[in-house]
Amino acid sequence: MSNRMAIVLCPIVTIVVMASATVVNQGKPIFCSRANISEVRIQGCKREPCTLKKGTKLPFEIDFSFTAPETIDYVDLNAFAPYWNVPGHGVYGTNLATSDGIKCEDFSEGSECPSNQSYTLKSTLYADPKLQRTVGNKETTGKVRTGWLFTPSSDNRSNGQEGSQCSFNVELNLVK
Repeated sequence: MSNRMAIVLCPIVTIVVMASATVVNQGKPIFCSRANISEVRIQGCKREPCTLKKGTKLPFEIDFSFTAPETIDYVDLNAFAPYWNVPGHGVYGTNLATSDGIKCEDFSEGSECPSNQSYTLKSTLYADPKLQRTVGNKETTGKVRTGWLFTPSSDNRSNGQEGSQCSFNVELNLVK
């Protein structure tokens, strides 16, 4: 048995037109490897593709839960765009709060969030102004389907212990 975490690909996320600009998987939660995403909200996006201007930040929120490890110190959330040259990480987390308003923050000070609770991760997607296609059409704008990998993590986790992961897709329209 491998000690490496397996990435479980989940169904493509579709956007439902709502006042809160909610991205959901046809109204059902996304179930992944020891993690669930109940809702994704992208600011100003009512249907796919979501428009993202290069060099600007697009706020979004993810409601999620996880079962392993027992506590986490931080959440890794990375976006990648196949066939596009994406320098560095395009996504970073800014805040993590439980659904009842108790904040789990300042991970550098050792705060931890327990498993089997609902959390909201507030983050931002950023498209580098130099983002370019690596194959096919050489235009630097247009539609791209991004993959998103979400991983709750703990610095105290013993080596080899598997954690939670979840991945999903959102179609973006990159504009200058």
